[in-house]
Amino acid sequence: MLCADKTGTLTQNKLTLGDTFSVNNIPVEQVVLCGALASRAENNDTIDLAVLGGLKDKDALKGYEVTHFQSFDPVHKRTRPRLKIKMERFSR
Repeated sequence: MLCADKTGTLTQNKLTLGDTFSVNNIPVEQVVLCGALASRAENNDTIDLAVLGGLKDKDALKGYEVTHFQSFDPVHKRTRPRLKIKMERFSR
């Protein structure tokens, strides 16, 4: 779920990811990673770029391959990527 506050968007002309929180002991980094996996930098969408900019570990995305991407659907209010986990991510 994304909650937005436009403070700073108009004055700075920039949208950023604010303080992220999670529930049920899910790590905050995992919440941001899931949002980033459902975002595309090449679309140059302001919200997508803010979420991607909130990733602390930019290499985290390299562990996944997006095999299908369904852009935001205004009826169902979601974006849906289909992902494949790269096995080298687990071989250390």
